[in-house]
Amino acid sequence: LDEKELRMLYDKCFDGKATKYFENGLYYIGLKVWMSYFHPSQFLVMTFDEVTKGDPEQLLRRVAQFAGLATPDRRSQEGERYWQHSLSKCTIRKGQKKPQQQTKGHMSKSDKDMLRRMFRPWNERLKKLLPDVPI
Repeated sequence: LDEKELRMLYDKCFDGKATKYFENGLYYIGLKVWMSYFHPSQFLVMTFDEVTKGDPEQLLRRVAQFAGLATPDRRSQEGERYWQHSLSKCTIRKGQKKPQQQTKGHMSKSDKDMLRRMFRPWNERLKKLLPDVPI
């Protein structure tokens, strides 16, 4: 991005927090560092869509299985309480677009395009680091 676009992004979108948002979106850098300490098989990497659009119960089971944790059987009273509590954190409440959050509203096409250009080189590196994950 050129200087003018960066300034606009900073002023319009991030209210002075642009560097933090940008840092948080650089998954490649964080994963590259962590993968120098841990084997790639020790990471469960999921796309945004897998986390937000999938079945919450299947998501929790997948994470628990990956971590080697047991999930309670729903047929037991204790298991049913566990699942009701856990899934309540993942369920979209009536009138909301996200679980326990408020939406930030619509993003303009020009803002999306600008963010794509800004993150493109980092996402290309991420694709090479994680070839089996759809990025």
